[in-house]
Amino acid sequence: MKFLKMTGAFKMNEKSIFGRIIPFLAGIAVLLVLFPYSKKLNLDAEVFKFLWILVIEIYLLVFIPIFITAFIPKDLRKERFLGIILFTSELILVSASVIVILLRIFNTLDERILYGIESFLIFIYIVNVCFIFLSTKHSQKPKNISVKTDSLSWINNAQAQLENLVKKTEQLDSSYSEIKDKILKCYNDTVNLTPVNNATALKFEHQILDSVIDLISAIDQIMAGNQVNLKSKTQTLENHIRQRQNLTLY
Repeated sequence: MKFLKMTGAFKMNEKSIFGRIIPFLAGIAVLLVLFPYSKKLNLDAEVFKFLWILVIEIYLLVFIPIFITAFIPKDLRKERFLGIILFTSELILVSASVIVILLRIFNTLDERILYGIESFLIFIYIVNVCFIFLSTKHSQKPKNISVKTDSLSWINNAQAQLENLVKKTEQLDSSYSEIKDKILKCYNDTVNLTPVNNATALKFEHQILDSVIDLISAIDQIMAGNQVNLKSKTQTLENHIRQRQNLTLY
């Protein structure tokens, strides 16, 4: 089951990557078209080399983070704050690099100084990109913690409800002794459950709690003189607990 889930996630990322390759290749095609036209500017050979080194460098730096986002979960890609930082970083890099290129074309500053300025801009850009992807990695943790906290909270609640149920069974006569023993075992099994960060576990946990509440109500009905199939309801509770116990813990 885990293998199938991982495979499904890979396919989703594969499609996402493919959707990014097309504009990337289209951009390269545009650069190849512009390259011969740029020769008509009659720039100095060193200036021409400087121009295209920066153009290619900027192009790759802008596209690499876009490719990496394919591996970020879909819900995190929608984080506006992170998207704004990435877009702003790319905009600043491109704008500042255009100024650096113009300064080189008009021979305003020494080439070494301009390379130094561009290297600093690239460094700041890379730091921002690293911050973005570290933030997305950190954003995934609270979800797991939250689910595990929910599970722990449920276990505490279920134990309290089952304790009430065990006390309720004391009102039943000796003909229900087998059911009393089963309910006591259910209580002990629930006490020994470990919190699990698993949506399926939470589903079974809610079913267990529903069964406990149903049994408490059923005992009240029996004490009021009504006929209730307590054995069947106890069996349902046992099944739910067994399903929860059988889940792989991680």
